[in-house]
Amino acid sequence: MQDIEFTVQDGTLYFLQARAAKRAPEAALKIATDMLDEGTIDEATALTRITPDQVRSLLAPRLADGAAASAETLARGEAASPGIGIGVVVTDSDEAERRAANGEAVILARATTSPDDLHGMIAAMAVVTERGGSTSHAAVVSRALGVPCVTGCGDATVTALAGRTITVDGAEGLILADALDVQEPDETALSGIVRLTRIAEGVSPVRVILPGDAPSSALDLNAVEGGSELDRLPELLKGVDIAGGGALADDKGVAIAVAAGVKTIVGQPRLAILLAALRAQKTNEDRETIAVEASV
Repeated sequence: MQDIEFTVQDGTLYFLQARAAKRAPEAALKIATDMLDEGTIDEATALTRITPDQVRSLLAPRLADGAAASAETLARGEAASPGIGIGVVVTDSDEAERRAANGEAVILARATTSPDDLHGMIAAMAVVTERGGSTSHAAVVSRALGVPCVTGCGDATVTALAGRTITVDGAEGLILADALDVQEPDETALSGIVRLTRIAEGVSPVRVILPGDAPSSALDLNAVEGGSELDRLPELLKGVDIAGGGALADDKGVAIAVAAGVKTIVGQPRLAILLAALRAQKTNEDRETIAVEASV
């Protein structure tokens, strides 16, 4: 799929440039599988035609059709980490951890977050902040944990939301009133995802299993101090065969796991992790090739 720029001058057609066109995740999946069926590309190439982020977008929980349109919008902010989080708003990280341990779904709302809030962020279904953007502490850590996050909602947001049951749409940057209906896409129901997952499993440097299938021996990075910090991962994953946690839902985290020699990653969607591992393997191979050529 190409974006082509052209012009016509004095009856002559000139092609100016062509580049790979942007496409929606659904389109990327269909184009890859259709071209594979046609024999236009091979299986290895098909795996490069859809990104891990596009897979995550396809399989992320989303609000039921029409739910957002009929709900009251309480606040808007920057879509810092995708996903849907539903719960009661609490403004203290210790309280968030305590109430979550008792089985309550909570949303952590803060003016900003700091490393001192990590335990509350881990316990929360979503994180909301008054200030900050896509590179703020709340945004970066939430993405590493796989927790929905909306930042920069404006002053007094925390006070206005405290104690309310809300729905956080991290992909749209919306804070909506009450608990709304959510759809959970089934990766086994999308034939294209199933097909590419099978292909990726045959060539990926790691195996990927779902959280429900994880053995007790698996390292849970969410439960380890520093487990959400990418710069700590090489140390934490040294000598580990199987690991999971929010940090490994991130492409950089997967790349670190591959470099550390992790054999099995616990997480989902499985295809997103497999594709990230393949990209990390290709990057490592390219670096080794460059190093060899440079030494000759």
